[in-house]
Amino acid sequence: MDMMFVALIPLVLFVLVDLKWGMRAGIVTACVMAVALIAYTWFRTGTIDQFLVGETVLIVVMGLVSLRLNESKFFKMQPVAVGVIFSSVILWYQFFDEPLLIKMLPTMYAMMPQLKEFYSSDHALQVLDRLSLVMAITLLVHAALVAWVALKKGNVAWIMARLAIYPMILIAAILSPLL
Repeated sequence: MDMMFVALIPLVLFVLVDLKWGMRAGIVTACVMAVALIAYTWFRTGTIDQFLVGETVLIVVMGLVSLRLNESKFFKMQPVAVGVIFSSVILWYQFFDEPLLIKMLPTMYAMMPQLKEFYSSDHALQVLDRLSLVMAITLLVHAALVAWVALKKGNVAWIMARLAIYPMILIAAILSPLL
């Protein structure tokens, strides 16, 4: 299962448990599930996914802050932190190195050699350059959306805003060549 989807499990559980047993139970459940997912992936694959570890650290730290302050809004900012961090990394590469998607091409070629011919053209490199920038902007817009919903709306609206990243990325990927 894709790690981006696996990382959602603790957040969805938070919403479900919070609805039935309250904020504290929801946050504790999410933190325990996040740690359990790391253990599960290690036992299943023999490796530990760094993305999942980063998500788990943020879930646990922001969960502990929320428990300490008795306020779930801090916990709900975890996806905001992830979006800002990822966007910052993408923007760093975009402006101070080489656009991240172009920098990742050798890795993509190693996994799928047939892509080399397709992505060797100048046009393809321009599209990847734009797509990197559009993805960074999309992540920032999504982070702002999730932050606003976390501060102003309930848990169900928050998880829906959190899940909105998937259609947002799809739309950004479709539109970026047109920009």
